[in-house]
Amino acid sequence: MGNRGCPVTPTQLKDTVQDMISKDGRKTPFRNGRPSNGWYTGFLKRNPEIKLKPTKLLNKARARTNTKFTTLMRQGLECVGKAPRYALGSQHTKGALPQMTSSEGRKQVTVGVCANADGKLLPPYFLFKGPKPSSWDPLAGAPLKSAAFFTESGWMTQAAFQYWFQHHFLPNIGNERPVVLLIDSHEGHIAYDLFQQAEQSNIHLYRFLPNATHILQPLDVGVFGHMKRSYWEYLRKWVAHNPGDTITQRNVSRIIGNIWEDVERPCLIRKSFASSGTFLSTELPSLMIRQCLP
Repeated sequence: MGNRGCPVTPTQLKDTVQDMISKDGRKTPFRNGRPSNGWYTGFLKRNPEIKLKPTKLLNKARARTNTKFTTLMRQGLECVGKAPRYALGSQHTKGALPQMTSSEGRKQVTVGVCANADGKLLPPYFLFKGPKPSSWDPLAGAPLKSAAFFTESGWMTQAAFQYWFQHHFLPNIGNERPVVLLIDSHEGHIAYDLFQQAEQSNIHLYRFLPNATHILQPLDVGVFGHMKRSYWEYLRKWVAHNPGDTITQRNVSRIIGNIWEDVERPCLIRKSFASSGTFLSTELPSLMIRQCLP
């Protein structure tokens, strides 16, 4: 996992062991089935081949000159040949226009966007803050086959990512394998059992280097800028035609649904993958990865 940009922290290791114990129902001396710090220290002593290394957040200047990640990614992509590349990213909103936003509208909403190097855009994945409602449909007006998930914060969590992967990503990508899935550096995205499930399904996960998504993430390079412009342009018209109304969790999916056709631009998506160096067009060497240099 470390070579894919997904290093395992001590907390993640203990989380994984606790989850395995819970699933197996085995008896252990651990309190609440969770390994202690003493167990973790002993684990490292029993497995000296495992090295503990500190992770570092790189500033933009260092991220632009760091080539280790792209070298590892190149080596990994060469192993899977011309497998389809998908990139997952997310955009956040706390209401569209401050002067038109109610207290409900300030709740965090995350829109997960996933596209591949052939220009295909998957339906959006909405993450809402709070419990799932029973009185209104969170996907009313959303693009066909959209999905929704509810978290305490409205941000992507490990559970939210696992749900997206199993119930949204897999059903929408067909049966072609292998597949490469590129994700951003949110720590909560990857659980060990999900990483194993992906490997068994011949789906290869790579996580972008922290602070380098503005260079390497295809959606950041070209797609999100266009999406934001479409979003704000639509909102200006919406506010003019709906005076006094507010942007809330109840209508944000409908707003995204109204701009989605404009966001679905295969040529722009393909160009974004090529510009990031993550995957070049078929007219160019498909396995070349651009170095993070000015």
